[in-house]
Amino acid sequence: LEPTRSYQVEGTISAQYVTYKLVVRDPEGINNAVVGLGGTYHGSQATGRSPGDQYVQQQGAVIFQLILNDRDLQAGVPARSHLVLPKRYGEPTKYKNWYIWRIENVWLCARPWGDKVSLQPLSRKYKDYQAMVAEGRKTAWVTDVARVADVGDFESLKQALDKTLIDDSEWESQGRLSYLSLAGDRIVMTYQQNGAIGDAVVNGEKRILKNWPVLESPYTKQELYSGLLEVDDPKLGKWQLRGKLMGPEWE
Repeated sequence: LEPTRSYQVEGTISAQYVTYKLVVRDPEGINNAVVGLGGTYHGSQATGRSPGDQYVQQQGAVIFQLILNDRDLQAGVPARSHLVLPKRYGEPTKYKNWYIWRIENVWLCARPWGDKVSLQPLSRKYKDYQAMVAEGRKTAWVTDVARVADVGDFESLKQALDKTLIDDSEWESQGRLSYLSLAGDRIVMTYQQNGAIGDAVVNGEKRILKNWPVLESPYTKQELYSGLLEVDDPKLGKWQLRGKLMGPEWE
């Protein structure tokens, strides 16, 4: 996260080309699937992302917004945001306002907002990837993931999605989106039109960045300033990697 909107186009270019990234492990361990969500994809911004990207994540659920202000437009920031994923997973299945892919043993569900939403190929340089693109000065996404082992087949997933709840009644006027996720978490995000970090409330608790973990997922966790990376893999078991002066040590 950047504290302010950055329009720098020179200097060190960040390799983080998207604001949110999901990696789904290939069962064969050969070709993991990488899914990215963000505004500019491989653009000229030195931060590696659009200046106005704002998001909040709780477990597998994400709310992302990009609402361009006048300075963004003057700087040439594209009026679009992208959900990028490998082309080998094909076109999504549509259910109500959700676009759904099965990626290995995971269901990926995406609900976009924009003037126009379409599935588009990327450039020849990234010919193995495709993008669901939301176009417009105001775009937003809710994405959620669930393991097939936990949710079941597509019909079961539809029933689970029917229990989620999206409230976008204040999005046009205030940039506020609310989502009750597949995991049962309630996430509320309010976009900051001229800022870089949106206001977020998760399960009734306001997000305070100094308490926000460095990593938090079903398999990995690292609290801020803890120096301890915890890994809990269903097959490999539990591991801890602690940072020390002489180098990291496994525990």
